[in-house]
Amino acid sequence: MLKIRQLLPAVLLPVFLAIASPAGATMYGVFDARGAFHYRDVSEKSGRIKVVLGDRAPRAQLSTHENDYTTDRFDAVIQEAAAKSRIDPLLVRAVIKVESNFNPKAVSRQGARGLMQIMPDTARKLRLNDPFSPRQNIIAGTRYLKQQVESFGDIRLGLAAYNAGPGRVTSQGMIAFIPETQAYVARVMGYYRQYKDHP
Repeated sequence: MLKIRQLLPAVLLPVFLAIASPAGATMYGVFDARGAFHYRDVSEKSGRIKVVLGDRAPRAQLSTHENDYTTDRFDAVIQEAAAKSRIDPLLVRAVIKVESNFNPKAVSRQGARGLMQIMPDTARKLRLNDPFSPRQNIIAGTRYLKQQVESFGDIRLGLAAYNAGPGRVTSQGMIAFIPETQAYVARVMGYYRQYKDHP
């Protein structure tokens, strides 16, 4: 059996997702610094940890050509919003890519609206009057994204909170097991890396 110090290297980030497991154990997962997702098995009786599966979360299909809405038209407001919130504009761009594919009129099945897919309750808290206004949506969504990243002290945790809601993420970095959120974080980080490599 592997030792705990072998299982928890310094590069691992404290992004744990709890899920139910048979035989009285609790399953957890952690993203490492490269975005790989590793499962953990924690025995409730002994507290000892062992790796039961190492795998990568689903990745975005990073296309070499754009079939989506033109992205350049939003660059100026993305830069403006990122400067106001002091966050990397490429991260904002990656979030927009995953959230709406740069469609300012996008509406999700849950009712999230606009480029950054802001829910009505969140829009009210952000004083966002017109979620379909690209400028208003990006500025409000970027501010909300920065709040989550700053609150949890980590980009991946901030993205998880942006997707699943901050109530699903604790100050210790524990989040409920939500496959959609796991995939969401991986997709955004995938596009973020792509945009940084090819700005």
